[in-house]
Amino acid sequence: MLKSSRNMAVIPCSILLLFSVVAVQVGGLFTDGLGFIYLDCGYGRDAQAYYVDQSSGITYVSDAPYIDSGEIHNISSVDALVKLPQRFLTVRSFPSGARNCYTFKSMTPRLKYLIRASFLYGNYDSKNSSSVQFDLHLDVNFWKTMTVTSRKVSYYTETIMEATTDLISVCLVNTGRGTPFISSLQLRPLNRTIYPVVNASLSLILSSRFDMGLTGEPVRFPSDPHDRIWNPYADTSLTKTSTNLPVENPVDDHFEVPLVVMNTAVVPVNSNKMELSLLTEPGDLDEYYAVLHFSELKPLLQNESRQFFVYLGGTLLNDAKPFTPDYLSSSAVYSTNPTSAPTHYISLVATSDSTLPPILNAAEVFSAMQNTIVPSDSRNVDAMVAIKGTYAVKRNWMGDPCMPKAYAWDGLNCTIAYVALNCAMQSSTKRPTMTEVVMQLKESLALQSNLDETQLEDRNTLKLLKEHGEMHQISTFEFECASISDKDGPSAR
Repeated sequence: MLKSSRNMAVIPCSILLLFSVVAVQVGGLFTDGLGFIYLDCGYGRDAQAYYVDQSSGITYVSDAPYIDSGEIHNISSVDALVKLPQRFLTVRSFPSGARNCYTFKSMTPRLKYLIRASFLYGNYDSKNSSSVQFDLHLDVNFWKTMTVTSRKVSYYTETIMEATTDLISVCLVNTGRGTPFISSLQLRPLNRTIYPVVNASLSLILSSRFDMGLTGEPVRFPSDPHDRIWNPYADTSLTKTSTNLPVENPVDDHFEVPLVVMNTAVVPVNSNKMELSLLTEPGDLDEYYAVLHFSELKPLLQNESRQFFVYLGGTLLNDAKPFTPDYLSSSAVYSTNPTSAPTHYISLVATSDSTLPPILNAAEVFSAMQNTIVPSDSRNVDAMVAIKGTYAVKRNWMGDPCMPKAYAWDGLNCTIAYVALNCAMQSSTKRPTMTEVVMQLKESLALQSNLDETQLEDRNTLKLLKEHGEMHQISTFEFECASISDKDGPSAR
């Protein structure tokens, strides 16, 4: 199904004030006045290190406060001779551990975020690798397989997601095909109404984003307040058109396309049809969403009309109804359900009574990230993170403690500690103290060592689990007695 959004009034900019702060908080959550977080991965070991990117004016900070694993490297001196943005001069690599995660704290549940990860190999390890491949996870769900085949080319992937808790994790997963590494990680808050198909169950992974009439460098921040990257689209069968007049966005704007993007467009040359091939990469998923942005840039004469049908992957969209763009008014046609097709392309075909060919200002194509894995209960995550900090646990404890199961925290088994945490929480509505949690853990561990599952059920321990949620729905914690005991202090392990 395809929806369209039409102009009603000029959009107010007050929504942007939602994220405003008085000053940059270096080493804290925000590195920009609008709540953006821009990490230069491997930039200095000082958590307070930062610099201002001269081309964008955006502040980049060290990634040290957001991760406690990995190795810092400079790219090779040969590769650094080429003029590169500073964020590509260093990397953080992860030769140890199956999963290593960046964690962003104090996020706003139900708010949407744009997250972009960038990679430039630069022969940082002096191995001259011809291919490095690893997976990315967003929280507990698969995001993308990254395949880096050039030492000099920068790669990036971007997702738009809705936060379900106050924590967001981006994890690099070693799949045995090279050491994972990362150059930069960026997070930007969006408003709740933007990209309406995005919700707790569905995130969007960028496949391509085009400013169709652009001739020059990609458009991004500050022209686009959300720092989306709008690339030019090269096709000799299309001719460009533009206007110097402002194109208005609707008050219920779901996409907030910048003015400079909407001021240009393309139309086919001597044809009533426009066709765009969709760019796909290794690691992309096969279910797609499209967002097409339109505006009529010149007033039509009385005997002129522009109407066309929209196809995605060969499927007629918009309930087989033709679409007519409005003059100097931004509108969007977007799919609300994913489209799977053996061929990936967008077609705009003029109706038989249209006197003008189709027009297109901008296009975005996304693959679908189905968030099917349920993360651990946020209260339990908070408690386990507190335990890690209090007891200085020196293990690969990052990201979700229990999900996905293949990457559960080292030394954890997610049943016993869940019992313990719930026991500690039963007597009070407040967060349990560390002493209460550890006492319950000791009792639960002792019970586990003497009883098998049948005996546990007889003693109503499993009943306790079921009262607090079914096992497959609520991920919980259990860990070995060696991990935390009354003998272990802050210097343990």
